[in-house]
Amino acid sequence: MSATGNQERVTYTPAEAWTRAGLSRSAFYKALQKGRIPGSLRVGRRWLIGRAVFDQWLTGETAMDEPSGRTRSDLANRDGRSQT
Repeated sequence: MSATGNQERVTYTPAEAWTRAGLSRSAFYKALQKGRIPGSLRVGRRWLIGRAVFDQWLTGETAMDEPSGRTRSDLANRDGRSQT
């Protein structure tokens, strides 16, 4: 039996997470490298993103902010300023 067997996975791959977040691949990886994606963990060369924390962040169910104080929508902006 495989490790995932009948159990639900507790992590997203980066591709699953950037798709759910609506970010481009490059914007997502830049945010990962800067520590702005909650629930992310680097294991060797591989990134894992915890589903529970990430999903709460996406839905706004948590007060978690990025260390820089930026919001999820700011991650896609190159200069980091909100477009209002």
